[in-house]
Amino acid sequence: QLDRLHMNDAYLRFKKTTNDSDSIALTESEIKIMFDHSFDDEDLHLEKYRDVFLVGVYSAMRFSDYSRLDQSNFKTLDSGEFVITIKHKKTGKNVMIPVKTELKEIMEKYDYRLPKISEQKMNVNIKLVGEKIKLLKGVSITKYKGAKEQNVKMPMFKLLTTHTARRS
Repeated sequence: QLDRLHMNDAYLRFKKTTNDSDSIALTESEIKIMFDHSFDDEDLHLEKYRDVFLVGVYSAMRFSDYSRLDQSNFKTLDSGEFVITIKHKKTGKNVMIPVKTELKEIMEKYDYRLPKISEQKMNVNIKLVGEKIKLLKGVSITKYKGAKEQNVKMPMFKLLTTHTARRS
């Protein structure tokens, strides 16, 4: 028939495999080590990636939200509490987030204008930051080759992404 362009239904035999997330979270002590780390001159370019990542950690927001923070998002409430107010890009919901001292310190360092970094560059460079601060402990993850499942152990720094900040 002309109205049925094809009758190939072979695709129906394929099943979607579930893929466990390789996402990890940092502990409070690992976050503190990252915050306190002083970079050598040759690694100084990594400082901005560490700082932007830590804004994500301390705000628990998605990269699309914390990467666009500026002075207008920070307010002091009548109670004296310092907060972030922002409309989440993904959900469209307005949120109010308490500001930790470390977050305020980072934002003041950049005069409330974080360096503009693409998420791709961030994901590459935060791994280098993790390696520099020696996030070397082995993490077991499940990898899939086709439908075949493999358990693999790798150093934590290789799994760092912008989403790690939100999870931490």
